[in-house]
Amino acid sequence: MPYCSVNSIRIYYAISGAGFPLLLIHANPFDHRLWLYQIASFSTFFKVIAVDLRGYGHSDKPTSKTSLAMMAEDVLGVCRKEELKEAIVAGISVGGNVALQLSLTVTTTKLKEQPDQIRRAIRATLQGTSYFKKNRSEMVPFISRKLGVDTKEADELFDLGVKVFSNNGKISDEGLSVLLRQRDPKRQMRVKSSDFVDWSLLPGKTD
Repeated sequence: MPYCSVNSIRIYYAISGAGFPLLLIHANPFDHRLWLYQIASFSTFFKVIAVDLRGYGHSDKPTSKTSLAMMAEDVLGVCRKEELKEAIVAGISVGGNVALQLSLTVTTTKLKEQPDQIRRAIRATLQGTSYFKKNRSEMVPFISRKLGVDTKEADELFDLGVKVFSNNGKISDEGLSVLLRQRDPKRQMRVKSSDFVDWSLLPGKTD
């Protein structure tokens, strides 16, 4: 099994296929196996590299605090070990955040010196969210099985996920309020995500 050591943390990753590198970063609480169907499909055309983030799957599980920057550095360590000069990067949920963090980790100077290191970063959030919303009968048992909760709680978690994310990947204002109430039910806050997020950075429609 391939591992990469970054700052004394062993990071596991699986490689399938050959071709242009496609780097897949999973969501919480899953590991690289979340991408099994995508790996089976994309490995026909790409060299697919699916990573287990630190704390997940076969990767080391440090007891110290972990940050997105650390996870991004772990992923870059995998890229360096595999001698990737460029790659397509896709991530879901926390994996999407790590993919975005990669763009911050790859500094302006590094981009000028090594413009081919990361060809483009893409997130699978939009297609994933659409699939999630359209397949309740499949997703509820999946949530129940993966999180170890009963069907009723899995059903509630599905409804929460539908409320939180809009079809274009933005966190809706209603969804943001739902998340805030989940953290502190006593506080009934009404906020707008546009107050602190520049959604113009997202391509395409903004409905």
